[in-house]
Amino acid sequence: MKQLLTLIILTCSLHLTAQIYDDYIGAGQSQGVTFTSSDNQSNGLAAMNGEGLNLDMRGSSRFLASSTMGYTIEDVQALTETGIESWIDSQMSLPASEYALPTVEFIFDLLDQCYETFGESLCEQNFITNAGMWRVIWWDHVMKSEDQLRQRVALALSEILVISDKSELQNAPHGLATYYDILSKNAFGNYKDILNEVTLNPSMGFYLSHINNQRTIPLQNISPDENYAREIMQLFSIGLYELWND
Repeated sequence: MKQLLTLIILTCSLHLTAQIYDDYIGAGQSQGVTFTSSDNQSNGLAAMNGEGLNLDMRGSSRFLASSTMGYTIEDVQALTETGIESWIDSQMSLPASEYALPTVEFIFDLLDQCYETFGESLCEQNFITNAGMWRVIWWDHVMKSEDQLRQRVALALSEILVISDKSELQNAPHGLATYYDILSKNAFGNYKDILNEVTLNPSMGFYLSHINNQRTIPLQNISPDENYAREIMQLFSIGLYELWND
């Protein structure tokens, strides 16, 4: 019976015509297409017939693009060999890299040394505490860290629980670094802890105006600032679709 079934399948396959695709060309979908090149060393033909593509490597590359701040071909090859789950386990077992705040403090220590050596006026001319300082520190921090998955998750959290250096916080690199370190430290933790620490952080309190918030005192016509509370509901947690239409 198995021999008969095999014979039927083989017989039918001889009468099948090649599938013609009209959505894209390449990766083996090149029926009716003629490829020519003036370069004898061209790998274009391999791409057309699919021989030059490694689908596992391509998938690894796409995954690393979403889970790291950057990667090399060696990273792609290693992930292809070990698999995604093993890579995630390895990343989550890494100790958290040095946080951003120590780098800020290091820069200010250099400034103190500059004061002692050259005097305050000369050093102040080339030292500006603006957003550019924080961004240089951030790039240096995330691009050199081994715990790339943690850095990518922290970045994603910073795009949800937002503060901005395009505010008066641009002159507060210590505050920006301390806030970002909360996200980095809790990247693999739970959201309740993150919300609690973010709520109590002075940079968030300043940015969303609830710092030194007062309680309600009706006789003095004093009400608490509800800006942060609204952001918690609308952006940081349940989202717009869970709220009333008004």
